[in-house]
Amino acid sequence: MAAILHSGRLSYGTHSQAFEKSLAKTIGSENILAVSGFNSAVTIALLTLGIGEGDEIIASPMSCLASTQPLLSTGAKVVWADVDPSLGTLCPDSVKARISPRTKLILQNHFCSIIGHADEITAIGRTKGIPVAEDVLEGFMGEYNGRPVGSLCDLSIISFSYVRLPQALEAAALYFADNALLEKARMHRDLGINREAFRLPDGEINPICDISINGLNAAINEIQGYIGCQSMADITKLTAKQRSNAAAWDVGTRLKPITNSKANFCYWVYPVLAEDKKAAMDYFKKQGYQASGVHISNHRYTVFGKQGEPQGALEFESKFFALPCGWWEDI
Repeated sequence: MAAILHSGRLSYGTHSQAFEKSLAKTIGSENILAVSGFNSAVTIALLTLGIGEGDEIIASPMSCLASTQPLLSTGAKVVWADVDPSLGTLCPDSVKARISPRTKLILQNHFCSIIGHADEITAIGRTKGIPVAEDVLEGFMGEYNGRPVGSLCDLSIISFSYVRLPQALEAAALYFADNALLEKARMHRDLGINREAFRLPDGEINPICDISINGLNAAINEIQGYIGCQSMADITKLTAKQRSNAAAWDVGTRLKPITNSKANFCYWVYPVLAEDKKAAMDYFKKQGYQASGVHISNHRYTVFGKQGEPQGALEFESKFFALPCGWWEDI
């Protein structure tokens, strides 16, 4: 760490680029871009897609507010589609019903690491010519039909915050299947700068290098990159431990675990459904386990505007809670 602080390059250097390469290897694509934070990653994604005032983004109300609040950053409107109450993830039929001429993005999240109808949602977007994004706030290292989460759709937004695996001091990453969009996102990340043309051979700023697009100062720093690399070195082993913990919960609890035969969850938490949610949560809390509902349906928040009551989300919320499943636990 001292070497980084005295290196003379604290932003997007050796460790940051090594972190990007480790992420690329994990998701099976070089089209990955590390950024300084999840909010910035969301904003960069929207800028790259040209989403702004008057446009609509279809999203799930069963999400972390950290995922949905940044969607408002460029002036777009969030339109809630309902969820499959057995999974807590987007319902394909509800997504179809919410599409309008103003729809510019469909965002599907892996709620509490649950992977839902990923292929069906992606197919809807491709049929309609609408890009589909993955919100990978809580699902990194999951798999769907043998493919890694983070590369299932047209783009993905991935979190590496303090409570994620891997963690990199609130860093995040963007994946774009399209190379041109990836390069545009890179410029949005770096203040609209084309790094190859911005400086002259002597290091001075090139006066004829234009800045033509809006951008953020959102490059990942070297400390984030270093910690991310250390976390990635053990990620396969730690994810295996979480899946082992989930298998132990499968045996040890009589509750209904949430599963998808097409998916292999990373088990950020162990997701279950209970007819009497409060009684079940109270039971586990008395046993010393921090049972939690984790998130509530975001349709309640007036910042998104009133859009009615999503019945699938409310049904899911009434039954869902999570048990601890992290790699540090011995279940």
